[in-house]
Amino acid sequence: MEIRSGLKRLRAKAQRLHRLYEAMLVISNSLTIAERQALERDKEQISNAKRSDLHRLIPDLEKALVVYRAEFGFKAPNSELIEILERSEATPEGKLLRVTKDWIEDLCSGYNKFAKDCFAKLPAHALIEIDPGRYRTKRGDISWYWLEATVFEDMCALFNLAKEHAGKQSEVDNQNKRRYKTGLSLNRSTVIVAFHFVEAYLNGLAFDYWIRNRVGMDQTTASLLLDWDFENDRPQYLSLRDKALKYPRIILATQHPPLQESNCSELKFVLERAKQIRDAITHVSPKREFQFGNSESSAFFYGITFEEVEKTIDSAIGLVRKLEKAIHGHNDRLFWLEDRSSDGFFSDKVFQ
Repeated sequence: MEIRSGLKRLRAKAQRLHRLYEAMLVISNSLTIAERQALERDKEQISNAKRSDLHRLIPDLEKALVVYRAEFGFKAPNSELIEILERSEATPEGKLLRVTKDWIEDLCSGYNKFAKDCFAKLPAHALIEIDPGRYRTKRGDISWYWLEATVFEDMCALFNLAKEHAGKQSEVDNQNKRRYKTGLSLNRSTVIVAFHFVEAYLNGLAFDYWIRNRVGMDQTTASLLLDWDFENDRPQYLSLRDKALKYPRIILATQHPPLQESNCSELKFVLERAKQIRDAITHVSPKREFQFGNSESSAFFYGITFEEVEKTIDSAIGLVRKLEKAIHGHNDRLFWLEDRSSDGFFSDKVFQ
């Protein structure tokens, strides 16, 4: 009985160590499909191993864990690593667990050793996919999701469609009403997403600053950065203008924002003309015209030209670049941000 009990304890210990080793491999995105298959074979061997085999295996696993923990700088407790492994395993077929870069860096300090190309450039709020060896074919491949970059792709895709339609239609296309109205719809949609892009970028700046400096931050500053009324526990949204002016000032700890309408033409256009167009589209209502006989809102809604779309898109991109340079001193992080090509379209490179 004691022999069986001792063997059971040895096997349980080996399985715990191997499970922890698996968690480290998964979190560090180091498992390929082939390595996953080998790992499953190792599990089966442990389940059937003899006492002598387990006595040899356990020291090897303990040594591997020490080496891997040091190599990746794992600093989270074992229980948290196992919890993340279990969450990654529980994701449905075709989906993967996504965790923030900030959380990854809390777990381990050496993550960029196997993701050198882009990991260091990603913001704290970027999402990293954790692939437990379901889809990866080679080590070092990671998938990341950067909200601002995704909205930028949306903007570029809509703009390309809008430009295609603009090249095919006349101002009044009696031959093809559907094509004409589709073009107008694409114009409006592209302007809206351009605003979303600028705001997403500003929100990302604010959130990353809060993440890095939240300990000891006063509640007023935190409320501005997070769009949240802590006193009443509810959202408290800032205007795009407030975000564009206040967030850089807070991050840089300066008395005045580095970019203002007086020294940045892109900011001036986005906050004035483009905002008028955006407000007319977002807050659709006939009340103002009815009450004051003012048809300006309807003119913005129905009469937006493709030239104004182009100006809005280019201003949004230029503004984000200038904000990034003002705050970080360079644009290295914005490796995904592309201007339009010589033909006026966004190239396929944007969507890679």
